Order: sequence, then C-alpha cells, then structure tokens
Amino acid sequence: MHAALPAELLPMITGFEKSDQHVVITDCNGIIIYANAGAEHHTGYSKKEMMGSSPGKLWGGNMTQEFYEEMWETVLTHKQCFVGDMQNKNKDGTLYWQEMHIIPILDKHGEVLYFIGIELDVNEQERREKLLQECSSDDVCRQALRVRWPLDWLFESGNLSEQQLYELQQSYKNEKILDALTDDLLAISNVLFAHKEGVIEFSPITLLKEVIDEIKVKYPDRHYELSYDSESTLIRENKKLLHQLLNRIITNAAQYTHPHAGDIAIILLKTGNQFVVRCNDNGIGISLNDQRRMFKKFFRGVKARAMNPEGSGLGLYLVKTIADACGWNVVCMSEPEKGACFEVQIPQEEHALAAA
Repeated sequence: MHAALPAELLPMITGFEKSDQHVVITDCNGIIIYANAGAEHHTGYSKKEMMGSSPGKLWGGNMTQEFYEEMWETVLTHKQCFVGDMQNKNKDGTLYWQEMHIIPILDKHGEVLYFIGIELDVNEQERREKLLQECSSDDVCRQALRVRWPLDWLFESGNLSEQQLYELQQSYKNEKILDALTDDLLAISNVLFAHKEGVIEFSPITLLKEVIDEIKVKYPDRHYELSYDSESTLIRENKKLLHQLLNRIITNAAQYTHPHAGDIAIILLKTGNQFVVRCNDNGIGISLNDQRRMFKKFFRGVKARAMNPEGSGLGLYLVKTIADACGWNVVCMSEPEKGACFEVQIPQEEHALAAA
C-alpha cells in the first residue's frame, strides 16, 4: 500500500501507523489513498475497503448540508484547517461522534494536493479535566513556549517528528498565527494556577476600563462604549481570571467588527444574586451552526477565518474553560451580519452582594 503513495507523503506514514487515532489521507477529490489501523478500528472498514472510496460514502453523510458546505468551503476555498464535531456511522450501523480535523496540504502554488483527516473521540468533560490536570504541571508554560506550530499540540503525540510532518508544517508558517496560539496556550496553562489564588474584592468598572484600554492599543479604530449603574459597585471574584475572560470576549468583538465602523458596547449589570457583563458588537455575527461549536478547541467559522486569518482558534475555548473553572456562565446571541452579544453571568454569594 505504501508503494502506491506519492513520495512526499511517505515520511508521515511511520508516525501515523503508530497512532491510535483515526487517520486517513485523501487526494484533492476526497478519495482515500491511505488509512491507518486506527481508522479501521473506529469505522469497522478494512483498509482494502477504504482505498478508492471516500469517507462520505463509507462512514459519513450524517450531518446537515450546511455543515458539509462550510467544511468544503473552509478546506477548498480558504485552504484552511477545518475542525468540527461530526456524527459518523460504523460499518455495523452504529452511530458515533468524533471531533474531525481536516488539514489541506498545498503545493508550492497554493493548490490543494491532499487532505489529511484526523478524528478524535468526543468527550468534552474528560478533555476539560485533562486540561486542568495538565495545567497543574510546573513545566506547562515552558512546554507551551516550545510549541512551533499548531499541529504539534493538536496531535498530542511524540511519535510525529517535525521532519515527518514537514508538509503539514508548510501550511502553518505564519508567525502571527503562532504568536496568537502560544499566547492562548499560555493563558490556558495559567487557569488552574490563577484559580488557586482565591478571590478578592475589587471594582469591576475599573477592571473593564483596564481591559478596554488594553484592547484599544491593538484595535484603536473601533468605537468602545462602557455603561454601568454605579461607580462604587464591588465584586468578589478571581480578578486575574475575570480579566483574561473579559479580554478575550472584547477582543473577539474588536476582531470581527470592521475598522472605523465597529461599535462595541460593554454593559455591567447587577441583577438579583449575580453580576452580568454584556458585550454587544455590530460585526459579522455568528451563524447558529457555528454557535454550537464556537467554544470547541481550534474551531473557527469560515467568515471568521476569512476576516481574521491570524487567529489561533483558542480564544473562546479559553473563555469557556475559565467560566467552567470558576462556576460562571457564558452565553451568546447572534445572527450573521447583525453582530453578536456575549453575556457573562457571575453568581455572587449573598453576603458579598450585601457588602457591595
């Protein structure tokens, strides 16, 4: 089987053969030219049955037309990695969910040669617990700084050397993307450490002003408006984590509104036994399909990638991770081309509200 593969793919195969994850390689038309043992195990199809067919005909085809249109637009038109939860059907008819990563491999002219498909088991709770455990390691920050490109972390495997993945690496050379990725990885790695610091009393108004001033430096050509009921309002929370969460949400609003036309309204409310921070923008908005996946690791919608190709795909994942760790709730209300509203709900103990 290896002899039939193009020579430029052979260095990758050794690593893929050792992986337990489902890995297939297709040509530019989606026809399978390689599958590893992990793919056989997950789908129930033999390698012989897979060769010359397509994932969609064998175990796919169970998602909506909108899902597949976005997937192909991402990998073919924008030539970017697609990440999304996908329901597949085993050869025996059993339905199961996988987190699908499709990576386009390009030639020197930027045309698609192959697609590498990697499917990971979907278990969000276990993933989050594993992340928090990893964050407790003293070496995690140094490990994050050694990240050279997204797939090193995506594959989470020591079996794939940089040389074996040379072709994949070519698709992720943009240094700004790597800077964004490393920044978000370091922020994620700090979640557990910051969580251990406990809570303090502080002014959320002052914190929001600080965050907005930070974001204005990077995105000065948007209009920011902050409103609140009382300057003397105090909150009792983990200040460092709230700062990180608000920074990511407001940065997201700035990134996806248009320069000189972007309006970002931040509102602080105290309702009942909780504080609420709302961030409204008039940007590109988020489709309902994307809203279901926007907190997933590395997920970015097609329009988001087109407008801001330098994102890491970890900003909103970080927001959800922080919120879960602190017992906060984050919701989003949005329509395409009509902007987005993110709301952070922060429950407070009764004595803390009385003091405020």
